[in-house]
Amino acid sequence: MTPDEAWTVFGVSDPIKHGKAWAESVWGVDGLPMSLVVQLVPQEADALGKTMTKRGGAPLVEHYCSAFTISAKARLFDLYMSRHHGGCA
Repeated sequence: MTPDEAWTVFGVSDPIKHGKAWAESVWGVDGLPMSLVVQLVPQEADALGKTMTKRGGAPLVEHYCSAFTISAKARLFDLYMSRHHGGCA
C-alpha cells in the first residue's frame, strides 16, 4: 500500500499536498484578509482530525494535522509574498 492509499483509508490525502491545495483554494476567496485566512487553518485541521478519528485514524491525527497546518501556512505565506513582491508563487 502506498502512502497515498493509506491516507485515503482515513478519508484524507497526503497532508503536505492537502495543506498546499487547501491554502490555494482559500487564498483570495471573497477578499478575506490574510489574518482571517490564517485563522481558518486550525479550524480546517480540526475538521480533518475529526474525520480521521471517525474513520479509525486517531493515532495519526496529531501528526497529520501538524503537517497539514505547516504546509497550509507556508503556502499562504508564499502566496502573500508573491502578491506584494510581484513574483510567482
